[in-house]
Amino acid sequence: MNIAISGLGKAGKALVEYIVEKTDDELVCAICRDESSSAGLSIAQAIKYPSKAMHERPVIPVSQAAQHPAMQEADVLIDF
Repeated sequence: MNIAISGLGKAGKALVEYIVEKTDDELVCAICRDESSSAGLSIAQAIKYPSKAMHERPVIPVSQAAQHPAMQEADVLIDF
């Protein structure tokens, strides 16, 4: 399943790590507030996670999420 996550606080970060380390699911992107310093970074950069795969996954500002190609790949959105 392709998963998008909205929110990269403590719970969102824990969920990212769980998905990457414990499941066969694919994390396609994360969504953040427009004013977040994480906007435009990769998920790996935003949560300081040492995964090459997460360096390819974007953190998208909420105002751009509906049109972003990565969101089109998502089967489900988990919101924190």
